[in-house]
Amino acid sequence: MRPMGPILIALALAMPVAARADFRDLEIGARPLAVGGAFVSISDDANGVYWNPAGLVWMERPELLGMITRAYGIDDLGLYYLSGAGKVGQFALGGSWMRLGITDVYNEDTFSFAGARGWGKMSFGVTLKFLKVDAPGYEQYDDPGYMGAQMEPTLDVGWQWRPLKSLSFGVAAYNLTRPEINLIDTTTETDPVPRDYRAGFSFVVREVWLLTMDVVKRDTDESSSTLHAGTELWFYDAVALRAGVDRGRITMGAAVDAGRWQIDGVVSAHQMMGNLYRLSLTLRK
Repeated sequence: MRPMGPILIALALAMPVAARADFRDLEIGARPLAVGGAFVSISDDANGVYWNPAGLVWMERPELLGMITRAYGIDDLGLYYLSGAGKVGQFALGGSWMRLGITDVYNEDTFSFAGARGWGKMSFGVTLKFLKVDAPGYEQYDDPGYMGAQMEPTLDVGWQWRPLKSLSFGVAAYNLTRPEINLIDTTTETDPVPRDYRAGFSFVVREVWLLTMDVVKRDTDESSSTLHAGTELWFYDAVALRAGVDRGRITMGAAVDAGRWQIDGVVSAHQMMGNLYRLSLTLRK
């Protein structure tokens, strides 16, 4: 384990005490992160189960997507994502599993089931989520207050409008019920999982150059609004280059699309902690 490992373990053990599980501040997916997390209006693939379920309606073929992340050179810190989605007429369905964890210390799992429907140039979607928190680190230390793994349900909703082929708008709200997850029965301090709101738009120039922007508001802090922006440029419908700004951090990525499969990669630079590397593989029918 690198020197940062003990610090993360200490932070992870402190998180359940205050019930501050996040479940949202993760920028899941290689392509979404590569464009700075500005994805709510362009979500049209299996990433949509997490980002905006309404975008699943615009999928052309069923997809299965897997993602792995290597964060800041810490071997024990993992972020994994598996998602599948498909479309039936005006309806679309999808499901996903996400895990953020430190080996044998702390895990956050999200199990999601999404459905969406389109009406002309608009679509609306809902995602039912089950948020699970487990802290095996407490079991190792025989903490008498540890209640074991906890799971709570919540909902995400999303909307997209595509008035033109080159123009798209999107809105999504996450963790609407603000579930409270408390792993320790000796504390009365419980904070709900934050409710987030995201709105954005995107524009495509000559069918190959994408410009996208999102604004995100977290309801726990009036000053917590953040701006996300990114761009994507495709060459011969086979290779893409991407760049973005994610809460002040620079992101850069690329993709290779072979039709039946696609590989996406991204690097996100953090001034203090170092680089985050992410790779995803998409398989299409």
